[in-house]
Amino acid sequence: MGKKEKIVIYILFSIFIVLVIILGLWKISEKFAEKTNIYIFLTRQENNKIIVEPVKRKIIYYGRIENKIENAMNELIKGPTEEEKESGFFTCLNRNTKILYVNIEGDTLNLDFSKEVEEGGGTSLMEARIAQIVCTGTQFPEIKKVRFLIEGKPIKYFSGEGITIVEKPIGRDDLKEFDIEIIEEGNI
Repeated sequence: MGKKEKIVIYILFSIFIVLVIILGLWKISEKFAEKTNIYIFLTRQENNKIIVEPVKRKIIYYGRIENKIENAMNELIKGPTEEEKESGFFTCLNRNTKILYVNIEGDTLNLDFSKEVEEGGGTSLMEARIAQIVCTGTQFPEIKKVRFLIEGKPIKYFSGEGITIVEKPIGRDDLKEFDIEIIEEGNI
């Protein structure tokens, strides 16, 4: 066997080893991933009233509750499936919104969003947006309130127009002041 053939065999063998390692790591990561059902709270309109309602989703997460919550929030940002859209569901969140950081302090969930989270919409849509986030975040038994941050900074008002005061963490009871209807679902 010549020198060129040995090099080709060596390269092919190396590629094979790399593929086996990648496949093995992928299988190992699947083994540690957990699948669970969660709710995201989508909106729909009925008789000129905005309704925030739970919709079940299956997510994959890795161990920590923060990862589960981040995946739930990303599902919320994605919005409704085609079938859910046909049933009248929509989301008030801007699709360009990003979750930058998720942290839990006691019973409070700190959610740091990109600035897109507060773009677009009037008072009703802003209240529905906040309700969607708070209800999705507080479905987990250990979470009672949500603190909003935008790009690492605590905020006093939600939206540039100061539509809704959010300087303190918000729980589901605080949402009763909003002009929307919330259909509750039990905790996960």
